[in-house]
Amino acid sequence: MVLDVPSLRKVLHYSYEGSPVPIGTEVRATLRSKSLRGWVVGVDDEPPEGVAVKEVRAIRSVGPPEPVVELARWAAWRWAGTWAGFLRSASSPVIVREIPAAGAHGPGSATARLDGEDLVSGQVREVGWGQGGDLVAEALGGGVSVVSLPPGESPYPVVEAAASMIFAQAGALRPGTGQEAGEGRPGALVLVPTHRMAAGLVRRARHDGIPCALLPDEWARARAGWCVAVGTRSAAFAPVENLVAAVVLDAHEETYYEERSPTWCAWQVVAERARREGAPCALLTACPTLDLLEAGRLVRPPRELERRGWPQVSVIDRRAEDPRTGLFSRPVVDVLRAAGHDEHGSGENLDVHGAGPGRGEAVTTSRVLCVLNRTGRARLLSCAVCGELIRCELCGGPMNMPGAPLADELAELSCGRCQATRPALCGACGSVHLKVVRAGVSRVREEIEALTGSAVAEVWGPAARSRRLSAGGQDSRAEVARGADAGVGNASAPGPPAELMAPIVIGTEAVLYRISAAWAVVFLDFDSELLAPWYRASEEALALLARAARIVSRAGEGGRLLVQTRQPDHEVLQAARTADPLRSADAERPLRSALGLPPFSALARISGQAAGAYAARIAAGIEGSEHPGSGGLELRQPGEGTWELVAADHGPMLDLLAALERPAGRLRVEVDPVRL
Repeated sequence: MVLDVPSLRKVLHYSYEGSPVPIGTEVRATLRSKSLRGWVVGVDDEPPEGVAVKEVRAIRSVGPPEPVVELARWAAWRWAGTWAGFLRSASSPVIVREIPAAGAHGPGSATARLDGEDLVSGQVREVGWGQGGDLVAEALGGGVSVVSLPPGESPYPVVEAAASMIFAQAGALRPGTGQEAGEGRPGALVLVPTHRMAAGLVRRARHDGIPCALLPDEWARARAGWCVAVGTRSAAFAPVENLVAAVVLDAHEETYYEERSPTWCAWQVVAERARREGAPCALLTACPTLDLLEAGRLVRPPRELERRGWPQVSVIDRRAEDPRTGLFSRPVVDVLRAAGHDEHGSGENLDVHGAGPGRGEAVTTSRVLCVLNRTGRARLLSCAVCGELIRCELCGGPMNMPGAPLADELAELSCGRCQATRPALCGACGSVHLKVVRAGVSRVREEIEALTGSAVAEVWGPAARSRRLSAGGQDSRAEVARGADAGVGNASAPGPPAELMAPIVIGTEAVLYRISAAWAVVFLDFDSELLAPWYRASEEALALLARAARIVSRAGEGGRLLVQTRQPDHEVLQAARTADPLRSADAERPLRSALGLPPFSALARISGQAAGAYAARIAAGIEGSEHPGSGGLELRQPGEGTWELVAADHGPMLDLLAALERPAGRLRVEVDPVRL
């Protein structure tokens, strides 16, 4: 039995006098006079010799099936975590006393269309795929496939084909007839990046007669089988007993990477799960990363389909422009003013990722989204008199202006490092005349309002905020949706608030997750993405372009994607312009390989209070003969309090980490970290 105790990594033995308990069952057990939650992970006829076995207090709930329990153990090894931590992700959020009857799937559970014929014959009902039937069959033809699907094309045919495979087994009949064939409870698994996308996909699938279970709320329904389990990152451990097909949409998204300890990757869990159960796994992505390309065979659509799936991408070279033009080039000014005058149509309801907009959601096709990953009014200031940069006198960090001052108050500066504040004046000469060197979202919104004379909404941070001009010409603020998925777990949740229906919306990349469609998307300073200080910067930059391309594609023909940069020849921009996302990966591969970075090496970053003691044990383990498989491991210290364990292969590194006892104190181990 594994108990739900973060610091406990041992498997304990308990007895139970009742009927046999299936593996995965949740129980209550006592440890040092405390009643704790636990999971049954194995059954022995005889207790270990010399061990006093306590009895299980009670059966708590139905748990994940045995294949998922074993998958959780593998994940604990793969990411140097605890078995209990992954079993927690695989378990129901509420107590489940018994597994529901097969076929009891509620509204929209009709299965008349799921006969497997569409996959076998290669027919696809989705308009616009052309030769997509062959693409779908190849994507789910066996093993792990990486499908390079353009952002403007719907992934729904692959989802539909995966659902049809539930009933495509030889001799299988509909659930509820008493003649179900096959072992276990068959089901398919679909992972999506956000809860909003999951809810929309389930709505559409149920409308088409596909039985679905939306995780985690419908965990018991997924445990019963004969349906498609749909969810976000934690759904990688969905309680599907007999997996027949798995699909991951937008596999390149960062939301599939868990940042809390233990860190892990959902699409890698799904790929391993499909491999163990012999099920096909399709990883759909608009911009294949090197990690994905190393995971399976590449499936590319016809060139015509790939080209049609990307909108027009205009790369605006700002190297030769007059610096007095500020942040807005002439093409961007033209687009913003066109949106303000609504020259490209009025609002209409559009299909959102094949699911339809949420209730009350109207998509304005003339809308323009401006992306700038800098919040506040000014991220960098200088003195207009002496030219000195405005820095904090305590820590030396740059000071910015979070908000606009009131009429009777002096503006206030804030330090981004130590949060110290002071009046807005120069520390060198005392002048109150400051100029913006690098503007933030709030300041840019004010400039766009002055430039176009139209309403401009603002979206940034964990809490989205909007600001627009009222009829009387005064500014008013309203706090709107908190987070990309706020209030969208329910199919009847309202759409975006009225403030976000302004013709122009400015914000950080959060705006790309909260707005469904727009006529144009403008990246005001894309160099900050291309030059980000981490090794996956190019992949993340292309992912932003792909998400923006999807938003533009939903608005219909004539949409535009504008990118302002001083690196127009960068491979990421050329990949988007030519609708060839593999161009960026091909340019990144030799550099990543030469530097020995993932996926061409295994790397674990160790930090925290106990990192030094743990690093000493790792060093001793590398040198000691008790770990003969640890050859080729290298331990290095890139910074104070941080160590990196590097190896050419994951096996020896993970075996060593699993064998060593962890010291007391806070410790964080990140295997193949996303940010490095």
